[in-house]
Amino acid sequence: MPKTCSAFGCYNHNMMRGKSLSFSMFPDRYKCSERWNKWVNAVGRSDPTSRSQRWEPVSKHIFLCSDHFITGKASQDALHPDYVPSIFYRGPMDGKVNRAIFIKKTRSQQKHRITRYENNERRRLKPLTDEANKLVAALSAAALSEVPNADKRPSDSETQDKDTTTSTTPSDSPPSCSKTPPHEPTPLEQELSDEVANLRKERDQLKQRLTFFQSQLLQSTLKPDMLQSQNCKFLTGISCDVFHILCKYLTSTDQLITTRNMSIDQQLLITLVKLRHNISFEYLSLQTGFAKSTLCDTFWRIVEMLNNKIGFLIHWPDPEVRSATLPPVFKSSFPRLTGIMDCFEIFIDRPRNMKARAEVYSNYKKHSTVKVFIVCSPLGAVTYLSTAWGGRASDIEIVRDSGFIDPSLHQPGDQLLADRGFTLVEDFASICGAQLIIPSFTKGKPQLSPQEVETSRKISAVRIHIERIIGLIKNRYSILQGPLPIQLIKPSQQDPSISGIDKVIRVCSALVNLGEGIVYKEKK
Repeated sequence: MPKTCSAFGCYNHNMMRGKSLSFSMFPDRYKCSERWNKWVNAVGRSDPTSRSQRWEPVSKHIFLCSDHFITGKASQDALHPDYVPSIFYRGPMDGKVNRAIFIKKTRSQQKHRITRYENNERRRLKPLTDEANKLVAALSAAALSEVPNADKRPSDSETQDKDTTTSTTPSDSPPSCSKTPPHEPTPLEQELSDEVANLRKERDQLKQRLTFFQSQLLQSTLKPDMLQSQNCKFLTGISCDVFHILCKYLTSTDQLITTRNMSIDQQLLITLVKLRHNISFEYLSLQTGFAKSTLCDTFWRIVEMLNNKIGFLIHWPDPEVRSATLPPVFKSSFPRLTGIMDCFEIFIDRPRNMKARAEVYSNYKKHSTVKVFIVCSPLGAVTYLSTAWGGRASDIEIVRDSGFIDPSLHQPGDQLLADRGFTLVEDFASICGAQLIIPSFTKGKPQLSPQEVETSRKISAVRIHIERIIGLIKNRYSILQGPLPIQLIKPSQQDPSISGIDKVIRVCSALVNLGEGIVYKEKK
């Protein structure tokens, strides 16, 4: 990152050749407000917009070079002369020679401040050294006094000397006492002993707290070991059994890239948590201890793999399967119902390009969006998905260009439910022979007839399931609630026909299909 000195008249930067410079960042304005004010006053610049006001940094990435400090770098000690920069050239700007001479001269003049600071530090630390020596002497004396004299075994030479002395001593001399009196601690020794006992007690308490916090940290770290039947669905959106089965299924592939410290199940867990809660990679980095770039690469690698491996869960079912799994509640009203279709939109960031901004702006949402065409079965499983379109595209245009109106997907007599906006009844009838059922219009009529009201009510009662599926996908995987960054919308370099948002939507829909259905068969 390029760094430039912010002092007036100083043109130093970290890209200069032949000059060794270091750069110190301005103190934090809110955490160190007093020091920040001293630095701003020392720089002494005036605001370019208003000469009567002083200049203040507008960003935290503001630096001063080493030329403005006596020792060449800032100090964090408030008593140090370089706690605040002090070397600033205020003379005429007639060349860099005068400025270099000024800096060299000023540093030689202010060296006495550094000498005075070092002497003060030496005098301040000397009493502490004396007290430490006294403490060592007191503890040594206390240790020696605790050793009993009976344990001392004199040498042979000492025994001979003692015998000689005893023989020359008169018999009437009183015998000397061999035991020394117990050592009584002085007030200083007693105070030091109490202080040592208090420090040991405080050490034990801190060890207990450290053990407690380490256990709490292990519990809060995002690892597969923490998955249980109660919290697995909250963290990943799928049950614990499905998670382990999916992990084993992905393990069998050769495309998985295992990092040195990240297991396969942890990669899958991080990806599902990102899809489920849309947590930023910065927070995931704090929770897992891995770098942000590593987590980002892992996320997209697992999404790509899930798209390739479980994308088959989103498929158009065979006619025999549709008839066998049609819920009884639909057989009376729509006996040949094959799917319910609709479109949903996802908020995105506003593009900078004006043409792209016009293509993604939705008049319905009054926001930049992408629109996706979706079809679900009567059981509530996602059976068809289109690629993401700009929010300006109409529902009819997306359906026609998605390839859904295809005779290979529909048979004559099949029934499809849609909203009023899908005026494609003739398209489905002429191309596939299928029946598209939409609610009645009041256009050109004062009101609907009783038969049309009843038919529309039945259609709405069944068509509501597609709304439930869309809400389930968005609520279960919050990443689809947006707004999504523009990088997700851009086509990938490997496959320009599909973008990152298409893969994410397809993976989230396939994971929803792995869960329980929203419509159940009636019990007989």
